[in-house]
Amino acid sequence: MTNNNQTPFVGMPCTATTGSDQKACRVLEVKRNGKTVVVGWENYRGKQYKNTYTLRDNGNWILKGEHKNYVTLSLELGKAVSHMDRSF
Repeated sequence: MTNNNQTPFVGMPCTATTGSDQKACRVLEVKRNGKTVVVGWENYRGKQYKNTYTLRDNGNWILKGEHKNYVTLSLELGKAVSHMDRSF
């Protein structure tokens, strides 16, 4: 799931999980408290996207605004992996 033993930094590779899909991303911004990061990626057409994730008290990076246990919208720091689940 998530690797939270690392301190996020701008440019750090990460993997955003949405359901059973994964997107390779990079940290674009680390907020001053160190518990909020903005990540970005681009699609195959070059369109750029951003999402904000927060570090929760259970140790998971979860999409801002979602419940802390909603791990299907999580972020893993330190590695960038892309995988699209085509079974749906």
